[in-house]
Amino acid sequence: MIQEDVLPAAKDAGLIAAAQRVEHYEIAGYGTVVRYAEVLGLQEHATLLRTTEQEERDTELALTSASNTIDQDAARA
Repeated sequence: MIQEDVLPAAKDAGLIAAAQRVEHYEIAGYGTVVRYAEVLGLQEHATLLRTTEQEERDTELALTSASNTIDQDAARA
């Protein structure tokens, strides 16, 4: 994506989309291991993992917020 010959706003939109895909993947992974920890009775671990999962969700929301502006800029470009 970085090496593509496109306008900067379109490149930014693509990079944000790629980062969002990574965040979704990480959220799914943490959700899975939280459940494993709960099943195994490892509540302290589950709590820590839940905290990290929430951090990933917060990051994804920040990317979504940024993409709202960037996507409009890219569409106008």
